[in-house]
Amino acid sequence: MNYRLLRAVIVFIAMLFIAYPLSTTIAQEKKSSEQEKKTEDGKKQDLVNWWTRNPLTFDPMPEDLLWHFEANYQYDRGTGNWTTDNHLLDSLLSLRYHRFTNNLRYNFDKRNVAKPTPPPNSEKNTSLRKSTKHEIHEDFRYAITKRMYAAPGIMYLEDDYSYIDERYTYYAGIGGDLYSFKFSNMEVFKLSMFGAYGYETKRYIDDYHETYAIVKDWGIADNIKNYDPGTEEGDLFYLNQRILLFPYYGIMVTQEFDYFVDTGDSDKYRWTFSVGLDFKVMEHLFVSLSYKEDYDNNANQLLGIRKRDQTQGIGIKVVF
Repeated sequence: MNYRLLRAVIVFIAMLFIAYPLSTTIAQEKKSSEQEKKTEDGKKQDLVNWWTRNPLTFDPMPEDLLWHFEANYQYDRGTGNWTTDNHLLDSLLSLRYHRFTNNLRYNFDKRNVAKPTPPPNSEKNTSLRKSTKHEIHEDFRYAITKRMYAAPGIMYLEDDYSYIDERYTYYAGIGGDLYSFKFSNMEVFKLSMFGAYGYETKRYIDDYHETYAIVKDWGIADNIKNYDPGTEEGDLFYLNQRILLFPYYGIMVTQEFDYFVDTGDSDKYRWTFSVGLDFKVMEHLFVSLSYKEDYDNNANQLLGIRKRDQTQGIGIKVVF
């Protein structure tokens, strides 16, 4: 584990050494123009949506520490023959200083499902599912050019419904903007890509292993090819694709696709696809529509884990 993680760090450091001469040359060329800009134009720079842009696309590049926070909360409840309660929270904290940008994301998903108990107590509910999922993504970026950046990162997942006690994903790679379009000096469309090499560890909760023991007693455990009683470890490739669209003032459309595949076994892959639409209703407040689909081809369906999971809803987003 330590050797593979060290190898990923070495690859990232090597990429920085390759990129450093480029960034140094650009910095020297920009320094004089930035000084001229400050003296000739004393107006405050427009930093709208700065967290979606490469810091080198600003002229001059902001020297102050910038911060941005947003949180999107969705709640949905259903009653009747079935009772469901779904809580979903997505949050982002972005910090930027010169070429460095740090994005910290936290997602929380809590779901409860129940049905009426048999007569004569049908007014009461019997709980069928209670699950909680926590996701944390730490993403640290260094701008190399106006269109390219290098980034190491860490992802953490805890999901008791999928029997995952903890999953850590470490990665380092290169990303950038493939295409962008401006209208009236405002960016209205951007397509970005990011590719990385990573290392992952995954451990399951006790219920997962207890279910496997039951399946083994039934004599069908041989049909489960990817069971590991300990901690699963492996190298992987990580690909991220993202689209930002601003069709009108106060409206933002986002589409994102994450793909992970094991370097040693192409059948071990998973992906996440999401689409979001935000409408501004007042300062710092948006109405948000979203759809998200998760697929894990390595999920053990015989142990009660489905490969596909879908979430859609409407919520409120606050942005500062």
